[in-house]
Amino acid sequence: MASAWGVRHANTLKYIRATLVSNFGNFYAVAIGSLFVSFLPMLPKQLLLLNLLSTSR
Repeated sequence: MASAWGVRHANTLKYIRATLVSNFGNFYAVAIGSLFVSFLPMLPKQLLLLNLLSTSR
């Protein structure tokens, strides 16, 4: 039987991994998009909203 600390630690690592993947995906989408257009693909407020919505599962 796993201890409560071990389960929490594993769940925390899963959350951090999922959050990092999501944030890197957002970063690369904006970075690559900005290479093809002469304006910012997303405003800073839109990026914050996207980050909030994509990390609150």
